[in-house]
Amino acid sequence: TPGTYLLTATLQLHNNGGGGSGESFYTFIRYNGVAYADSSLYVLVPNGNYDVVTLNFVGQSQNANDYIEIMWETDNLAISVEHLPSVGARPAVPSVIATLTRVPGRP
Repeated sequence: TPGTYLLTATLQLHNNGGGGSGESFYTFIRYNGVAYADSSLYVLVPNGNYDVVTLNFVGQSQNANDYIEIMWETDNLAISVEHLPSVGARPAVPSVIATLTRVPGRP
């Protein structure tokens, strides 16, 4: 549906160690297959650590059949966007939680 949308995405990161010395993790938006300017976030994920990154994005007005992709890149293959299973009464931790909401009053 045409309109302006707010995309919020939270990614659960984990550096499992052993994939090299890098700790860099980038996430960014691609709009219709093209990297969207100034949409990157950067974090360092030290060996053995977990981190969470949240990306909020309101772009231009979208048309029918436009698409948005959440991308990521790292310099260490041991850094992953990780799912954690349910344990006992605690529910699972998804690797990514994404919400897309239409912005009211905007074309």
